[in-house]
Amino acid sequence: MTSDETRMSEAMECLRAEDDLAERVLERVANPGRRARRGGPLPLALVVAVCATALLATGGVAYAVATSGFFQRAFGDHGLGERSEWGFTTSSGEAYEFTREFSDAANEGVVEDLEAAVEEVGLEATGNGFTLTIEDMVVDENGCGAATFTLENPDGLGLDAKNGVGMWGQTGMLWLTGSEGLDLLSMGFADGEPDFPNVYCVYERGSLTETSVRATMYFDSFTGLDSVLTGARWELKWHVGEGGDASKRYEAATNWFTPTKVVGTRGFSCDGMSASLSPMSVVYGLSDELADQCYTFSASHVSIRMMDGTELVVRDEEAGVINTYTDTGRDRYTISHTLTQPVDVTQVESIAMTVELDDGRGGEEVREFVLTPTA
Repeated sequence: MTSDETRMSEAMECLRAEDDLAERVLERVANPGRRARRGGPLPLALVVAVCATALLATGGVAYAVATSGFFQRAFGDHGLGERSEWGFTTSSGEAYEFTREFSDAANEGVVEDLEAAVEEVGLEATGNGFTLTIEDMVVDENGCGAATFTLENPDGLGLDAKNGVGMWGQTGMLWLTGSEGLDLLSMGFADGEPDFPNVYCVYERGSLTETSVRATMYFDSFTGLDSVLTGARWELKWHVGEGGDASKRYEAATNWFTPTKVVGTRGFSCDGMSASLSPMSVVYGLSDELADQCYTFSASHVSIRMMDGTELVVRDEEAGVINTYTDTGRDRYTISHTLTQPVDVTQVESIAMTVELDDGRGGEEVREFVLTPTA
């Protein structure tokens, strides 16, 4: 047996207990599909790298976030400071205020192995004077991830550098209204159902000029990792004319990119609830038994408790804390979030949440859950 074959065997053996992650990734790598960017199987050494990456979250290695340029952008503060605040007032006069906190991308306890999960994409799409360049990408077993990109237009982007362009005044959110010449900057999957993820774009404040901006797109697949592994592409969409038949819609897209590396997750559970946590996202859902007792559910508080006694509040409805980029109801019984602060999953003691169970008839029951590691 060659050294590559030995490494493959060891990696596969370690991953065997982790559901079918290895098989799913390797199947996609060997058979990327008719719409994937690469047309044939990858070298064995690169496949081993896929397995090694997937082992990171479950192999007992303490890690947090890498210090590469990608992670400084994807998990830094985007030039907004450690804390971002925004709010809005409804037409009836109700005021809502929110906060979002970011992490220090150069914190101690960095493990370089996580850098191996980042893949260079290097794809472009051009349309209506805009050029979108996708630079790097990382994806986890939850089907969540981040991609860094640059958006350019020599005639001007039309973005407001001072106040941000986000809905409800969210500073730093790259929010297109159509007046800039673009209606939508999105991402698509070759075989997703649906074939697009929930995305949220944040620009680097110091990079924004009249003609160019650097940003990060955070994404959350509605159907999990399998959709991402079929191949991803990024799209520009715009229209010409206004209203009805006078408005013609156009789009331009990059070529397809097939991820070959996946960041693994760690499982958590308790009676009635289970969760899957990666350094960049969390997915949680009701057990089949509890799902049979309600129509749907929501979570008003979610927090990650660390072994050292610290706590990362993911969301707190009452306090207006939103330490997430995307929040996705994947179905009536499953919710996912991409996190603004990377988590060392090996140091997590538990995940706590307050959940409202909706019976679909106007009734609601509040329950508290504390999920602990399954392994």
